[in-house]
Amino acid sequence: MDGMLFKTDRVSKQAAWRSLGAEFAETAAALDRAGTFPHDNLARLHEEALLGLTVAQEDGGQDAGLGRAASLVGAIAEGCAPTALIPILFTLRSG
Repeated sequence: MDGMLFKTDRVSKQAAWRSLGAEFAETAAALDRAGTFPHDNLARLHEEALLGLTVAQEDGGQDAGLGRAASLVGAIAEGCAPTALIPILFTLRSG
């Protein structure tokens, strides 16, 4: 599914991001209890090419604006807040 959640229309994309958040919600409580980093969720974000969302295209990113990044973070945070921090950190680093 390499990057498929980014390559859909806006409405489908938001639904896909909510679905990803729901996927992350399945393990969120266990991650919280164990105090562990969400490695599998990071891998999923990478699979879907969502880590470079706000990175310029010439640098290998999606060149999306902060509004789109905020939509992604909001959808993911509904399922797993620690996982939602990952794209935020990538945005801060690339911004």
